[in-house]
Amino acid sequence: MFKFNIVTWNVHGIRSQTKRVKIMDYVSKLKADILLLQETHLLQSEEKSLSDSNYSIIFSSCYNSRQRGVSILVHKRVPFTLNSTLRFLFHQ
Repeated sequence: MFKFNIVTWNVHGIRSQTKRVKIMDYVSKLKADILLLQETHLLQSEEKSLSDSNYSIIFSSCYNSRQRGVSILVHKRVPFTLNSTLRFLFHQ
């Protein structure tokens, strides 16, 4: 049986690269297997910036302004297969 270390975090915006790096470094120290981020405030063009060599984005929702947004990331060590994806784009 695989035990998961799940971290959920309201990040109050991570559009700043400096803040993203600090958060991902901290999450790495926590050894998070699954990462649930709320209030990312990312634009669609920025969402891939969360993905790094250790984590894959399996879900992300974006909005067209500096509000909202969630992301679900899974560490690559987790035995996980993504069968399909959904994309939600919100419009004003």
